[in-house]
Amino acid sequence: MSGNSGNKILVCPELNISVVSTATNYGNSEGHWYTDDIINKFIIPAIEKFKE
Repeated sequence: MSGNSGNKILVCPELNISVVSTATNYGNSEGHWYTDDIINKFIIPAIEKFKE
């Protein structure tokens, strides 16, 4: 799920995690890209490394 400004809820059963992100990029169409970038570059790799 995603909302205005880059707010996002991500459920990833493969990694057994849920991520909730809040942001304040209201009215900025690129807000979702910022959130996706943080999740893909930092959160998912950290969880994958932790599970090794």
